[in-house]
Amino acid sequence: MKNFFCSDYSQQIGEEIIGSATNYQTYILVECPPPWISEAFGSKWVPSNLQLLHRELQSKKLPIRFLLIAKEDSHKNQETTLLIYHKPQGLTKSYIKREFRLPDIDLVEGEVRKWLAGENSDYKIQNKFTRDILICTHGSHDQCCARYGNPFYFHAQKTIVELQLEEVRIWRSSHIGGHR
Repeated sequence: MKNFFCSDYSQQIGEEIIGSATNYQTYILVECPPPWISEAFGSKWVPSNLQLLHRELQSKKLPIRFLLIAKEDSHKNQETTLLIYHKPQGLTKSYIKREFRLPDIDLVEGEVRKWLAGENSDYKIQNKFTRDILICTHGSHDQCCARYGNPFYFHAQKTIVELQLEEVRIWRSSHIGGHR
C-alpha cells in the first residue's frame, strides 16, 4: 500500500474533485521558507509565538486556516509576507485580502492578533492588486502533494514568466487539505 495515491484512485473512479477542498472564513498565509515538517507550524523557521497562536486558535475551533507559503526566493528575503483572506458574513462569495510586508516572521503573531481584535496594524497594508495562486507541495504531509504539486508548481511558475503575468504570484503552500 506504500505506493497508493488517493489522487490516482479518485481519478480512476471518476470522483468530482472540484470544490472538495475545505472552506474557511479566514485564511492566514505566512511566508516561511521550506522545508516544512508534516505538521507545518512545528517547522524550525516558525517562531514559537506563532506556533502558540496557531495551537490556540485551532483549539478554539474557529473557522480560520493557517498555511505556510513560500516562493523561490523566500529564504533570501529580508521581509515576510503575511496575507489574510477573510470572507465577511452574509451573502458575499469573495474574500477580502490584506497583505502586509513585515521585517521579520517573529512579528506575524502580533499582527495577526491585532487583526483578530480589529485593531490597526503598525505596518502599511499593500494595495497593489495581485492574484495569489497556492499550490500544495507539502510532501512531508502528503506524498501526493510532492508527486503532483511540485511539477505543477514549476510548470505554473514557468508559464507565469513566459506570459509576463506580473500581477499573478505562484506560492508553494503547506497542506491545504481535502483536495485530491
